[in-house]
Amino acid sequence: MPNAAASSSSTPRPSATGKPSSGAAAPIAIAVSCFIIIAALVGGVGIPDGLMLRHIVQTLPLWAAIVVGLRRSHATGWLALPCFLF
Repeated sequence: MPNAAASSSSTPRPSATGKPSSGAAAPIAIAVSCFIIIAALVGGVGIPDGLMLRHIVQTLPLWAAIVVGLRRSHATGWLALPCFLF
């Protein structure tokens, strides 16, 4: 007979809505938001101006947030916060 305590610890706990919470959706959403901002700045502004390198360098902090977000780190929000404030 399997231990009930061992089997319940491996399943995710339901959130207030009744659905299991993975906790990894927020870092991915932040990474996607950063990527959209980079695409708009580099593609929408950098290509017509001919200053793509300048806009890529200016978006380097957002690239760091994308890397950390794709790793599903909980520090993603703190890393991206200064970028979203300015």
